[in-house]
Amino acid sequence: MASTKQYKWSSGISDITRDPVSTAWGAFCPCLLFARNVHSITDGEVSSTRACISHLLLGGCWGAVACFVCGPIGYWFTCVPCYAAPFRRQLRQKQGLPDMPYSDFATHFLCHPFAICQEHREINIKQSEFIPGPDRSTVDRGPEETVTHVEALQKMER
Repeated sequence: MASTKQYKWSSGISDITRDPVSTAWGAFCPCLLFARNVHSITDGEVSSTRACISHLLLGGCWGAVACFVCGPIGYWFTCVPCYAAPFRRQLRQKQGLPDMPYSDFATHFLCHPFAICQEHREINIKQSEFIPGPDRSTVDRGPEETVTHVEALQKMER
């Protein structure tokens, strides 16, 4: 369900230090990071395996090698931006994010590895917002607070 309110991206396209693990995956194995993103964005409609193989066949791996040689423009020689842009658009629409500073296609065309890392960070942040933690230690809770917390979690699962 798309939101009517527009939010800002939680991190910039080049905030690679915010999540060094996803940055490493985006640099050395972008097919797997992209596949995880697509699986989350489509709520499981597109399997991780299908997204990974598609990314690979469209030039994902040699695009990554070309990036090490040519910089982010290495993906200019692949079809990956055409495949990746609709998923970025779907993520933006789902979460009410702007297509700033570039369009979805331009973002993947100009800097695909950074784009998939940014998308991964956004997915992780949004997923963590939907899983509320306790306000304080569960040991200090009274029985009525525990029941209220469990009921709230059950409502979220529905």
